[in-house]
Amino acid sequence: MVINAWDFSRTIRIIITMTDSQKFILDHIDGDKAILISGKEKIVASKKLLPKNSKEGDDIFLTLSDEKSFRDNKERKAKEILNEILGN
Repeated sequence: MVINAWDFSRTIRIIITMTDSQKFILDHIDGDKAILISGKEKIVASKKLLPKNSKEGDDIFLTLSDEKSFRDNKERKAKEILNEILGN
């Protein structure tokens, strides 16, 4: 399956099927596009979305979530860090 990150309908299908991070391999970069592969899945995304200094063969972890889950996770992580700093 090929997923073009700019294709909204296909992106929605990824969001529905991915609940955790999924590992992809950066197969290659073609101009301004990054080609990520995981098993039979292939994602074409903007090279700008890659972590800085990414190179072919690198493992790339992709996580998609809705706004509420993202916000809740961010809040939980912030509380964990604050508790660690305060020694709680």
